[in-house]
Amino acid sequence: MIPAQTEHYLSVFVHLSKPQPYDGENDLKQFRKYFKKGLPFLLLTTGILLLLPWHFFESATDRPTDHRAFQMMAKSILLLGLVALTFRLPVSFSREKGIIRAAIANTLMLAGLAGIALQMRQAVLTQHLPLDFDHFFQLERAGSIALAALLILSIALFLCAHRLVWPIIQSGIPQRQRLWGMLIALGIFGPCALLLPAPLTPLQMLLSGIIFVALFDLYIERHTSSLTWLLFWAVAFSLWLALLLFQFNLHEDRFARLHLARELAAGFEVNPEQLNPYDYLILEQKGRVRSSKGKPPEGMPPEAQAFAEGQWREYFSAARADLVFRGANGVTVVIGKATGGYRKPMALFSSMFSVLFLLVLVLAGFNHLTGIISPVFELPLCGRPSLRNRIQLSTIASILGSFLAFGLLATAYFRRTSSPELQEEVQVFISSLLNLYVFLLLVATAIAILVANSITKPLAEIGQKLSNIKLGKNERIVWQGQNELGELISEYNRMIEKLEDSTERLKQSEREDAWREMARQVAHEIKNPLTPMKLSVQHLLRAYQAQPENSAALIQRVGQTLVEQIDVLSGIASEFSNFAKMPEPQCEQVNLNELATSVFSLFDAQEGTIIRFFCQLPGENVFVFADRNQLTRVLTNLMKNALQSIPEDREGQVMLTLSTSENHARICVCDNGTGIPETIQERVFSPYFTTKSSGTGLGLAMCKSMVEAMHGKIWFETEAGEGTRFFVELNKT
Repeated sequence: MIPAQTEHYLSVFVHLSKPQPYDGENDLKQFRKYFKKGLPFLLLTTGILLLLPWHFFESATDRPTDHRAFQMMAKSILLLGLVALTFRLPVSFSREKGIIRAAIANTLMLAGLAGIALQMRQAVLTQHLPLDFDHFFQLERAGSIALAALLILSIALFLCAHRLVWPIIQSGIPQRQRLWGMLIALGIFGPCALLLPAPLTPLQMLLSGIIFVALFDLYIERHTSSLTWLLFWAVAFSLWLALLLFQFNLHEDRFARLHLARELAAGFEVNPEQLNPYDYLILEQKGRVRSSKGKPPEGMPPEAQAFAEGQWREYFSAARADLVFRGANGVTVVIGKATGGYRKPMALFSSMFSVLFLLVLVLAGFNHLTGIISPVFELPLCGRPSLRNRIQLSTIASILGSFLAFGLLATAYFRRTSSPELQEEVQVFISSLLNLYVFLLLVATAIAILVANSITKPLAEIGQKLSNIKLGKNERIVWQGQNELGELISEYNRMIEKLEDSTERLKQSEREDAWREMARQVAHEIKNPLTPMKLSVQHLLRAYQAQPENSAALIQRVGQTLVEQIDVLSGIASEFSNFAKMPEPQCEQVNLNELATSVFSLFDAQEGTIIRFFCQLPGENVFVFADRNQLTRVLTNLMKNALQSIPEDREGQVMLTLSTSENHARICVCDNGTGIPETIQERVFSPYFTTKSSGTGLGLAMCKSMVEAMHGKIWFETEAGEGTRFFVELNKT
C-alpha cells in the first residue's frame, strides 16, 4: 500500500507533468498551490539523490569507478528531470528590463557550459573514469555510463538554454538589447574563466561561450523546430565534447607518462602493466642506451641535451606523443606512444554523436508519451507533427538501426568464434565502420532534408494558399512536374478556377436578390400610405358629386390626410437614402455621461406613459472618440425599440446603464419586454428585417454600421418573455 501523503505527492507530480494549455493567471495560481504542497517531497527526493552514500551501487559492483559512474548518471538524470519540469512553469512575455533578462539568461547558459566542462574534467582527471578509448568497443561499463551521463548533461543544458532564451525572443525584446545582454554575460564570465583549472584555458571557454550563446539566439529567433537544427546541435555538442575529452585524456596521459619517466630515471621498479601502453627509451649521460621497449623515437631532440635535472617537455605530433624527462646523473627518459592520428578524435566524435542521437530519440519518444514539454516551445522532435520530420527521421533511423544491428551481430558472432586477437581486429574494424556510418548518416540526412523539402514544400505552399483563400481572385501554384504532386496542384488550380466562377455567379445572384428584396420592400412600404390616400380621394370624389356645397370640410380633412401620408413617403425615401449613403463619422471626444443623460431625459420627460425609466452612470466622466450625432441616433433607436418591445398589459421598465473597463466603455439598454425569438435572432441586424407592422427594418442595421464605423461593437442578449439587453462597446480615450 502507498501511504496517503506519498500518493498525494505523486498525483501532484503527474499533474505538473501532464500536457495542458497555458492559462496565464490561473496556471500561476495552480502552480503555486501544487508547488507549496509538493515542495517537501521534491526536497526530500533531491536530498536522497544528492546525499545518499550510494551503498546500493557499491553493493551492485566491486569497482569504485562503476560506483562513481552510476552516481554521475543518477545526478544527470535528476538534473534533466528538473529542467524538463521548468517547461510546465508559467511563461512571462514582458518586454521590461530586456537587457537584464538577456544578461541573466546568457550568464546561466555560460555557467552551464563551464559546468559540463568541469564535470568532464572531474570525471577524467579526478575520478579517473575510463573514458580514454581508441574505438567504441573498448569502453568499459563505467566509461559507457559516464559518457551517457555527460551527454544527458548536454541535453539538459540545451533544454535549459531553450527555456531561458525562448521567452525572451517571444517577448519581442529587440536584438540590440539581447546583444547587450550577451556582452554583459561575457563580461561576467570572462574573469570567472581565468579561475578555471588546467587544462581548460580562458580563451578556449570564452570562444566556446560566444559561439554557443550567439548561435542559440539565432536558432530561437528563426522559430523553427526542424530536424536540420537538431542535427546541427547534435554535431556541435558531440564535436565540442569530443575535443574536450581528447584534451583531458591527453592531459591525464601526459602526467601518467611524467610519473613513469621519473620512476624509470630513478631506477625504481615499475609495474609492467602500467608500461604496456607506452614505448620508452632510457639513455645514460653519454647517450648509451640503458633499456628500451617498443618502438621509441631514435635518439632525442638536440635541445633535450641542455635540460636541467627534473626538467621535462612533451613533443606532440599527429603520429606520436613523446615526453622527454632529464633525471639525476644525466639520465634521460623518452616515453610515449602512437596517437593514431585523427582516428581517436574521430572515434570520440562518432561515438558521442551516435549515443547522443539515440538518447535524443529516446527522450523525444518519452516526451511524446508524457507530453511534459508542450509543442508551443518549438523544440526539435517535440513540436507539432510534421511529414517532413517523419521522412527525415525514417531515413536516419534506418541507417542508424542497420549499423547497430550489424555491429551487435558481428561483435557477438566473433566473440564466440574467434581468438582474442581477431576479436580486437573486428572491433577496430567495426569502430572504423562507425566513423564511416556517421559520415554517411550526415550525408544521408542532408539528402533526406532535400528530398523531404522537395516533397513537403508544395504541400506547405498549398496549405498556405488554402489558409489565405478568399472569395475572388486567388493565386495559382506553378509546378512543372507531372507526378502525384503535380496532379494534386493541378486539382488545386482547377478548384480555384471553379471557386472564382462560383464566386462571380454568387455575387451576381446576391446582387439580383438584393435588388429584388429592395424592390419588394420599397413596394411594400409605398403601398401602405398609398392605400389610405386612394380611399380618401375616392371618398372625396363621391362626396363632391353628391353634395358639392358641403365638401369644403371634407376637402380640408382629406388634404391633411394626404399631406400626412406624403410625409410618410418622404420619410421612407429618406431612410432608404440614408442607409444607402451612410455618412462618414465625424469623430471627436465625446462625454458619454452627458450624451446618455441627454438621451435619457428625452424619454423620461414623456407624459401619459406607464413605463418607468432608469439611468445608471459612473461617478467619473467617461470619454470616447466617436461621432456625437450618430451615437445619439444609435441610443435613441435602441431606446425606442425597447419601448416598443414592452406589451401593453405589462408595467414596463427600461434601464440605460454606462460602465467601464480598463480600455473600453460599455452602454447597455435593457427592457423587460417580450424578448427576441430564437428563430429570428440571427437576422436582427439584417437590413429590411422588422417584426413591427410598420417601419423599414433599417434601424438596427444602421446602428450596427454606425457603431462599427466608430471601431466599436454592438450585440444583444435576450430571453424569451423576460426582455432584451443591447450593448454598445467603444474604445476609451
